[in-house]
Amino acid sequence: MSASANIRYDDPQEEVQKKEVPNPEKAAQRRTDEMDKALNLTEKQYKKIYKLFLKEEKEKVENMMQRHPGGMDGQTPM
Repeated sequence: MSASANIRYDDPQEEVQKKEVPNPEKAAQRRTDEMDKALNLTEKQYKKIYKLFLKEEKEKVENMMQRHPGGMDGQTPM
């Protein structure tokens, strides 16, 4: 058997990773949930912190889109 007999051509040689635009709502909720778990927040505190985290996450996405105007995967953003 030759060495090339073990190569499968239907398997990609390199995994191409597509970067997706992060979801600010999910990121803010995850961060707020972590804080709630650590600090046992009241509902009012939870809502206020979520609102602050959401604003911060939206700014991150906006800054990222300004650095990559074609979108993260080369396509226009939705």
